[in-house]
Amino acid sequence: LQRRHLKAPCAHTAEVVAGGNNVNMVIPVGGVLQEARIRQGVATPLYLDSHTTEVVANDDAEAKKSVWLKRRIVVLQDAVDLGEIVPIHVPESNMVADIFTKYLKLVVWQRHIAYLLNDSTRAVADVKW
Repeated sequence: LQRRHLKAPCAHTAEVVAGGNNVNMVIPVGGVLQEARIRQGVATPLYLDSHTTEVVANDDAEAKKSVWLKRRIVVLQDAVDLGEIVPIHVPESNMVADIFTKYLKLVVWQRHIAYLLNDSTRAVADVKW
């Protein structure tokens, strides 16, 4: 996330900015594929770990923050409206990248490590795969 501000006022703002930056990386790749006559025919999935970012990308009525943040949300909404992306929320139980960014419950951490290492012997029995 190259252009994230040094200090975001809240986690939601940081996630929306990161989502917009990711959209700006996805669209040119789709254009290059289209020029090479390799078009997906469907929108590119954009996986998000923030449920609120997925919600504001899909629904204009959900954005009730500052004008600055609204401008950042419009980037996501335009990409959805133009069929470039489909925002998909990935829950914590499946977000393997979380082990590098935040503290997790032991059972969730063990599940992510088992998945990351492709080690089914470390799998925790009471966690749904």
